[in-house]
Amino acid sequence: MVDLKGNDIYNDDWAISQVLGNGRDGSIAVFIDGDGDDDYKVPNRSGGEGDLNGIGLFWDRRGNDKYTVQFKERFGTTPVFGAATTESMQYRTFRDAMPSVGLFLDTGGTDIYDGSKYVDAYDKTRPFQPLDNRDWWNNIGPVLWGYGLDMDWFIPLITND
Repeated sequence: MVDLKGNDIYNDDWAISQVLGNGRDGSIAVFIDGDGDDDYKVPNRSGGEGDLNGIGLFWDRRGNDKYTVQFKERFGTTPVFGAATTESMQYRTFRDAMPSVGLFLDTGGTDIYDGSKYVDAYDKTRPFQPLDNRDWWNNIGPVLWGYGLDMDWFIPLITND
């Protein structure tokens, strides 16, 4: 999904899981918003999340954005914002060695995260908190790689339109 500009509201109807760049079951998901002051409603396993050997990318290029997270009880508190998850069972197939990769990027603007500290679904002692102009890791084991970065790389252009 690619949206190049505009002030958008994403997931206003609160889908319960797996949106905004969630790759699952060996798939690759890409979500890119190019510009605008956007409002994101982020449920479980969303915002650049790789699940069950998937690869998920979320990139908000620039704009002053707001991120609000709502976890649904059915899914527990599975990670968001550049995370990777899998089931705890061993498949005894190639799936046990295939990575799950999640990448979250917000590369411009002043951003507001809802202030929640998120606890990793697999290691309850590892909280992480997405913040404006910070980075965070959410790596668990050898095949689950998650990374989030909020950093100003792109500044707004001055236009005469």
